[in-house]
Amino acid sequence: MQICSTAYQLFGSRIHIAYCTAEVTVSKGQYEELLSIAKKAAEKKACSVVFIKPKVVFSDKILALAFYYAEKSFEQGFNISRDLNLETLLYLSATRQISRVLEKTAWNPADKKAFICCCSLEDSPSELLLETLELLNSTYCSCRLKPDLSYIRDLYGITEEEIAATSSNSLLDKMFKLVSSRLALFFAENSRKASLPPKLN
Repeated sequence: MQICSTAYQLFGSRIHIAYCTAEVTVSKGQYEELLSIAKKAAEKKACSVVFIKPKVVFSDKILALAFYYAEKSFEQGFNISRDLNLETLLYLSATRQISRVLEKTAWNPADKKAFICCCSLEDSPSELLLETLELLNSTYCSCRLKPDLSYIRDLYGITEEEIAATSSNSLLDKMFKLVSSRLALFFAENSRKASLPPKLN
């Protein structure tokens, strides 16, 4: 069973992540139970456990950024949701619309493969990922990312003009710059709204 584990230094915080794409077969009821278990595990271990459509993921650093912003939103008191796992997905999608996250980003139990990612500020969450995979009875895991760049462009509203105007020889590097800037702007906008007087918010 192959899982990936790494860490990124982001704005003074060290974010540890562990992830893989796994083949899973669960019912909707089992998935909801799994989400509940993941939520409790995340609360207990101060980390995030998210289930994502594999085609959405093109960079593990973007996942770390989404978790960083989600955790900071809780720390500074302007979180959108009450759940760090969902907050991470909201920041990954750069949207306040939970329905859009569930439709476009979050893994659907009807899909055969799920991208599972655990993020933590403290230490490697590899053990938590392995525990999650055990609950899923998953027998196959891969670290290989298989993004659908057309889908990702649509998700973030990235235009051909933006791509052409972004300096880099690599399309993935351009996508990283464009998506990370959207996550940063989303965080800044949520922070600004939280600081406005009630009548202006």
